[in-house]
Amino acid sequence: MADTPGLEPGAFTGMGVQVPPPAFPFLIRTLALIFLTIAAACAPIAPSDSSKSPELLRVANTSTLTASAREIFRELLEARLAPSDLALRTYGNLIWAQDTPGARHPLLWGIKDGKRTLLWDPNSHLSDFTSAELGVVRMRSDLNALAFSADLFHQGHYQAFVLSPLSAKPQLIGSTSEDIQDLQWADRDTLCFLVRHDLRADELRCAPALTPQLAKTIFREHDQTYALSIQAVPEGRALIVRSASTQGSQHFLLGTKHGQYQFKALAARRSNILERASWWGNQVALLAQASSRAPTIYLVGENNESKELLLGDPASTVEAMLETTPGLLLLVRSNGLPQLMLLSDRNNPAANLVLDDPAFTSLELLPEPGTLSDFVFVRASAPDKPPHIIRLQLSPSQKAQTQVVSAPSPLPFPLRLEQQLCRRTDGKDVPLTLLRRADQPWPRQIVLQAYGAYGAITGLNFEPTQIPLLRRGFAIATAQVRGGGIRGNSWWKDGAGANKQHTFEDYLACAEMLRDSKQVTTIIGRGRSAGGLTVASSALRRPDLFDALVLDKPFLNVIDFVNNISAPLRDRELSEWGDPSIASQRVAISSYSPYPFPAQKRFPPTLVVTSRKDEILPAQVAADWAQQVASAGNSVELRIGEQSTHSSSADDIEGLEEEALIQNYILERSEH
Repeated sequence: MADTPGLEPGAFTGMGVQVPPPAFPFLIRTLALIFLTIAAACAPIAPSDSSKSPELLRVANTSTLTASAREIFRELLEARLAPSDLALRTYGNLIWAQDTPGARHPLLWGIKDGKRTLLWDPNSHLSDFTSAELGVVRMRSDLNALAFSADLFHQGHYQAFVLSPLSAKPQLIGSTSEDIQDLQWADRDTLCFLVRHDLRADELRCAPALTPQLAKTIFREHDQTYALSIQAVPEGRALIVRSASTQGSQHFLLGTKHGQYQFKALAARRSNILERASWWGNQVALLAQASSRAPTIYLVGENNESKELLLGDPASTVEAMLETTPGLLLLVRSNGLPQLMLLSDRNNPAANLVLDDPAFTSLELLPEPGTLSDFVFVRASAPDKPPHIIRLQLSPSQKAQTQVVSAPSPLPFPLRLEQQLCRRTDGKDVPLTLLRRADQPWPRQIVLQAYGAYGAITGLNFEPTQIPLLRRGFAIATAQVRGGGIRGNSWWKDGAGANKQHTFEDYLACAEMLRDSKQVTTIIGRGRSAGGLTVASSALRRPDLFDALVLDKPFLNVIDFVNNISAPLRDRELSEWGDPSIASQRVAISSYSPYPFPAQKRFPPTLVVTSRKDEILPAQVAADWAQQVASAGNSVELRIGEQSTHSSSADDIEGLEEEALIQNYILERSEH
């Protein structure tokens, strides 16, 4: 091995398991891979202080893969091949999008004449789209039309299409080199989508839905706006547009008349807490959520006069709203668990809907139908329950009739989900979920994962990529630390800004509880992105609690990241992490930021996974940090991907290869 560890190209390719694509596209991809490999070799990324590179810092390429890693990859591929259905509604039938692993392009299926029918295959319709990734999908049942976006060749080039009728060739309605964030029907004849620039969805484009022409930009505040969102109004009446900026949020109604786009402001004032909107009868329901009070719905009428409705308590969070015939359907998370509520009367509190199986930890309202109805589709899941697609028949009464319309394949072994509390002396007990095999004794080896930022909730969905570790007797534990949103906005804010230390204290409390258990012999800490910061910062305080760490595309250099990110998105980061330009806050950030790594500091054996194409957290930062950790005398392995972006998951071949390498490392460290 060379003394100076560069970042070798091809770190996640060629593991020996391939799904053969058509010959011509394969030739193109092969030539492209050769070109990228040569280009990468000409401009390698190297740690900043390579002269002190110890032999413990290794950059592995595919030639170093073990037989066990290849076996894990085969298991991951097999688990990922299980159908992943996105249920939509058209004339009472289901339509779904299924991405086929290995083929690297989407297949769009539906039900026609009572039979399952392939509606769109990019191989047969558009020969140059053989490597596309399906994006958001929206139906218009009254038009019998389908709109979707596709990411072509995984190279950041997106296009929007409309498919009408369903058996016809897709027609191009819009094209952009930026990311398409959402698609909605503004009215019967108009399709609109959001475009993301520099990590911000800040441009709204619309086009006549059935005419193949470029869409027109109708709303853009590039200098002030950091997020747009759009919500379709049933019956094609209008589109609700939310514009969020550093000054607050503003909602508009967008309609069309004689081809002209018309905006109407829904509220005269801006609010920093307006988050969601939906139509309800002849009024618009605007949702406001703050850490100090219960979620609030403002019903806005024709004259912008509003009525205030309180929901639940400050620990509740409304995750979705949808207008239905019986009333306004709310998806609320309270005390960590999701709950569907129906607001059928503006003068009475919302009624809880009782599901047949209350054990689901994740509920998702699937894309709304084009017309008002008394039923909805719900995707229900839990770490131990693969996604079920449920049809919910709604009524003003408290009981909802449920029908499972898409059930997953049986699992290879039974799973069991257990929930515990990690006790804290300040009374902020931390929820901890433990997923394990139900047909085996309590596991002695645990992967403890966490995120803890932006109010995000992780670890509550079924993840097929966990099957190999569970098969080998591991338990997957998820610490719902402060900074996340498991207990509402107050839980989030109690782990952000000046309270960021609580995130690491919560994670360590869970690690201590597991370590005190006589059954547990191995704890592997794992974090991705901001979760990498949670795990690394915690391990700096208590390296004795962990046998090894896995940091996947980790967020490490907090001060430089916040200082360099462009406005106005920077304001969100300032509220999340603190302001380095203020001396006291810079000291606080430096106290928990793992970058730069302290000299001579003891640290658990660590695997750092990054990618050259990470558009948010550069690979150079991860490489420099790994060098610093190794220079302090610690064991570090650095893996560099070639194609995956920061948002990529284990949904394609390279993502599965990355996951196989991670799990193989976990198995190796658990044997030491």
